[in-house]
Amino acid sequence: MEQKEQDLTLTVPVGDIPLWLLERRKLPKDWGKKLRAVQTKCESTLSAIAGAKDLADVKAYLDSHQGRMQLKEWEQTEKLLIASEAGKERNLFGQYSSPLIKDVRVVIGMLRKENLSLANIGKEVADRIQFEMYPPSVKPDPQ
Repeated sequence: MEQKEQDLTLTVPVGDIPLWLLERRKLPKDWGKKLRAVQTKCESTLSAIAGAKDLADVKAYLDSHQGRMQLKEWEQTEKLLIASEAGKERNLFGQYSSPLIKDVRVVIGMLRKENLSLANIGKEVADRIQFEMYPPSVKPDPQ
C-alpha cells in the first residue's frame, strides 16, 4: 500500500530540534561544547577575513549574509578565497599557503565532523523563531 506524501510528514517542536537530533544519535552528547568551539573559530576566521586586503568579493559575500554562516556559505567562501589572489599562492606540496583558506577549511571540517552543521542549523532555526517573530520594520498591533 502506497502512502501519500502528507502521511510522511514529521513534526518536531522547533525548540527541540537539537534534542531530537541527539536522541537519534545524529549529534554527540557534548554537542553544545563542540558547537561553541566551532562558533569561536568562525568568529576569529570572519574577523581575519575582514582585516585582510584585496578580498572585496569575499567581504561583499560575507556582508550579504550578515554573519549567519552555515556549511554551504563556508564552502562558497572557500571557493571565493581560492579564486582570489590568496588562492594563487601554493607551497612546495601543492597546498594553499594562505592562512585564510586554511582557517576556512578548518571551520568546514569542524562543521562536517559529527554533524555539527545540523546542530548549528537547528540552533539557528530555533533562535529565528524565538527572537525574530516580527521583522524589524513590522511592529505588532498593541490591540
